[in-house]
Amino acid sequence: MVNVVDELRTALKSVIRNPGYTVLATVILATGLGLTMFMFSAINAYILRPLPFPDAKELAHLAVVHEDGGIGDVSVHDFRDWRDRQTSFESLAGYYSGTINLSGRERPVRCEGAFVSPNLIALLGVAPQLGRSFRANEDQEQAPLVAILSHELWRDRFSSDPAAVGSELRVNGQQAQVVGVMPAGFNFPYRQDIWLPLRLEIDQLERGEGMHLDVIARLNDGVSLRTARAEMVTIAGDLARRYPDSNEGTSAVVRPLTWKYVSREMRLTLTAMFGSVLLVLVIACSNVANLLFVRFAKREREIALRAALGAG
Repeated sequence: MVNVVDELRTALKSVIRNPGYTVLATVILATGLGLTMFMFSAINAYILRPLPFPDAKELAHLAVVHEDGGIGDVSVHDFRDWRDRQTSFESLAGYYSGTINLSGRERPVRCEGAFVSPNLIALLGVAPQLGRSFRANEDQEQAPLVAILSHELWRDRFSSDPAAVGSELRVNGQQAQVVGVMPAGFNFPYRQDIWLPLRLEIDQLERGEGMHLDVIARLNDGVSLRTARAEMVTIAGDLARRYPDSNEGTSAVVRPLTWKYVSREMRLTLTAMFGSVLLVLVIACSNVANLLFVRFAKREREIALRAALGAG
């Protein structure tokens, strides 16, 4: 114990005698380590950490790709055909987001919402905290309008009252019944606070007209993304031949759902930046090692004399 104390005392005296060297070495190492930790946090948050859904690796994002390489949302007609003809996925779900006006309880508010296929919440593998999810027939035009609330909206608008399920709201001027409340932190696809059934009026539209949707799907057991992608490209190619006026020059692309939020280009950029930062850390360590070597060379005679006098 005494030897350790003596060594620490000697090291402290050395630091005090050479404050410039100590500060320089600390700044070099702190810069390298700080940049590395920052970039690793970004890589972890955007690439390594999975989405907060069960078996998130099985979730895919489907989109239309054009001849020039541009990627866009899926028309309602293509969504219907993709959904009915594919076999690689358990199911497909479409959605689009926008602002929604709420009234009928306290003051009117405008919040972020989404119109979703009735199966979307179940497809993500998340169950409501209270109440139920949408039913299959609730996307029909004649069905009563229902809504599911986020945990945050339920807390702020209904004071976390369980009796909120079953109550009535006016949503964009229409009467709607609250049928469920999602768990805290569920705000798919971005920061949504309310979800309504997506009602497709395809028969009243010419092909290619109407809204365009984001489409997600969950892979069937044993089916790879490559297999699913090949099937969707085949389906899209057949639609392009059958409907050249609206689909010519388009195909389908199937990507992991994480790519919806972090594109391939962004992933490559973050990875390249992380590699550059690691190189900076290596250079920082090399510089500190060189400083140690130079300092040791200057003290070579002193250390030799100390050793000759019997110092440890």
